[in-house]
Amino acid sequence: MNKVIFRSLSGVQRLSFFCTAAVVLSVFLLFMGCLDSDPDPDHTHTWGDWEETTPATCFAPGEETRTCGSCDETETRPKDQLSGGACDDPFHVHNYGEWEVVMPATCFAAGQQKRTCSCDKDTTRTIQQLGAVECFAAGSQFNSNVTYDSFTDARNSQTYKTVKIGSLTWMAENLNYVVPNSAADSTWCYNNADSNCVKYGRLYNFNAAEKACPPDWRLPVRNEWNDLMVYVGGIKTASGDNFDVAGGKLKSQTGWSNHLNGNSGNGTDDYGFSALPGGFRVFNDGRFDNLGYRGYWWIAPTGFSANQYYRDMRNINDFVNDFDGNRNSGLSVRCVRN
Repeated sequence: MNKVIFRSLSGVQRLSFFCTAAVVLSVFLLFMGCLDSDPDPDHTHTWGDWEETTPATCFAPGEETRTCGSCDETETRPKDQLSGGACDDPFHVHNYGEWEVVMPATCFAAGQQKRTCSCDKDTTRTIQQLGAVECFAAGSQFNSNVTYDSFTDARNSQTYKTVKIGSLTWMAENLNYVVPNSAADSTWCYNNADSNCVKYGRLYNFNAAEKACPPDWRLPVRNEWNDLMVYVGGIKTASGDNFDVAGGKLKSQTGWSNHLNGNSGNGTDDYGFSALPGGFRVFNDGRFDNLGYRGYWWIAPTGFSANQYYRDMRNINDFVNDFDGNRNSGLSVRCVRN
């Protein structure tokens, strides 16, 4: 009867039957251990030498690996953790190598460095998160809630943002112009890096500062600075023309280094003045100092003296200070429109 049924199947049905039977038989034989996954049951491995893949240290075991030369199969074995010698020496003095960066610091997180002793002990240290100077991008200081105008200096095609505060229109960024026919040591980029001129403007000695503003613009005089302080809500102190509160409202919202206590040194920039901490150049030895911490701006003269007055803002408070300094110092320039 089975023969009759089988003969009655079509060719396709017979082929399907044989294929199904073959699969079932293969599974059965594999289950019974009759099939060997090794195509060559008589294969003998020709192992190569053991190679260290993970070194053993005083603190953890290692690992070795070897490979068959004919079939590429690999096997591993543990390597004993080190002991004795420096590992057991309570008086061992670590001989560390150079620090290596494991994870670089960024503008958003601290990094990490590692160094290793000859005994394989590692030690790590934190790399400080990048600060205001490294992370400050040119043009990022402006307040997006303030409407700025702009002015292009025809002398070098440099375009500046401008802002009207009170009755005066101020440049909202520091001047970046090389005064022609001036002494070679009269204007500078901080640390002599052109990128700092792009970010913070140039630094000028006073003689160059007097000539630096474009036509129809000039250095502001002391009373114009004072009017600015009063307009933004500055509180005049008992001594001189120093104002509290005003610095916090004039400093940019980015670019100022934090206080030592971790508090932000940035301002609120309520009026779009966007003051940046461009630092200064020391007149007698050519050093550059205080980038990211202080900004200094020349005041127009009211008479000649060996020293000349300037305004100063700092990351540690909200003051705008009034000081005098050597005319050969390198400070920033802000121009006002005539």
